[in-house]
Amino acid sequence: MERTFSPYIVYTSSKDNETIAGYQVSNPADPLERNKWRMLTIAKLRSVRPGTTTFAVDQSFDPANKIYGHRIVCHVKQYV
Repeated sequence: MERTFSPYIVYTSSKDNETIAGYQVSNPADPLERNKWRMLTIAKLRSVRPGTTTFAVDQSFDPANKIYGHRIVCHVKQYV
């Protein structure tokens, strides 16, 4: 089932898994599971397709948060 996801950061987890974190915007399999922060292991994703819409970055997002360690691959840029 296809989900809509707004990616914020790609990093290597403490378990050495390449991980992408961001907001899950929609999940047709569970309509109540939306606008939820998710951390997904990239190797477990079946496919990825870029969308055609943009999203506003939540100003509370902090790429320096210790949860991401110092192994960040890339992250969205916040505009103030």
